[in-house]
Amino acid sequence: MYNTIKNPKTGRNVNIYSKFGKQIIRNYLKIIGGGGWDYSNTTPWELLDTPLDINITRKQVVRAYNRANSQAAMAGVEQGEGAAWGVRDDMLIALHFLLNTGVDTPEYAHRAEYQSCLTPTWTSRYIKGETYTFRNPWFVPWIPIPQPRMFRIGDSVIIRDLVNREDLNGCRGTIESFAESIDDVYRYIVSRRGAQTIEIKEPNLISTDLEEPRYNVGDDVEIQEFVGDGYRHNGRRGKITSEGKCPLNPLDVTYYRYDVELSPGETYSFREIHLRLAYRGRVHRPGSDSELRPWRMAADFSKPWS
Repeated sequence: MYNTIKNPKTGRNVNIYSKFGKQIIRNYLKIIGGGGWDYSNTTPWELLDTPLDINITRKQVVRAYNRANSQAAMAGVEQGEGAAWGVRDDMLIALHFLLNTGVDTPEYAHRAEYQSCLTPTWTSRYIKGETYTFRNPWFVPWIPIPQPRMFRIGDSVIIRDLVNREDLNGCRGTIESFAESIDDVYRYIVSRRGAQTIEIKEPNLISTDLEEPRYNVGDDVEIQEFVGDGYRHNGRRGKITSEGKCPLNPLDVTYYRYDVELSPGETYSFREIHLRLAYRGRVHRPGSDSELRPWRMAADFSKPWS
């Protein structure tokens, strides 16, 4: 192992443990490292084995350096390295940085920048011709806080914006259970009346207070109370050919629509409010029996009225 280094100015060999020899080594390291000192894995306080204190004074720095230097010298003796030189380059770098940015110097602003740095490592501007890179002990990595689930088990929802199952868009369902989240997106198991459950992402669901659709596919209905251009359909009968669906606009999730086939090849979409179940030649109007025929409240509507 070499104990000397050549002085590039005179060509003479210099002991690497001498003050001048260490300076030559530091100059070489600075050239190799691009003109600065890089200690990205530690801090000046750790190098001098002193508590982290942004306002450490010059006196405290020198005291910490002397203590760390003595400890290093004693360790060198115990390891049988001969003379107890003790001084390490990293300790000198920490000493230089803290002394050159003392609390009573204009360069103290560098320490303030160090403390307010938002990155894991910090690199100074030039401080008396030197730059320093240290680990940032004040850096706290940002840990995203997961947002709570929008829905709970038992909530009523409307399905929307599905691509592979566009036929389900607008359909109502109920949250049956939670599914495993994928790519930080919550997923749910949604059950639908008379259909298999399906796993759906949270963005594809809208909360709703609507009850289950009143009518089913195949029900015979009559058109009632239709206004506007469709008034001509009032009184016509047809068969429901699609399950009740809500409009895809979240602001209109307040009613259901059904496709009703009035005659072969003639199908229209109607709101639930304009439909009434038809029974054997008559239309069942909710409330009409109790209001008009109290004695028929228990009547069997599967039979024609007499």
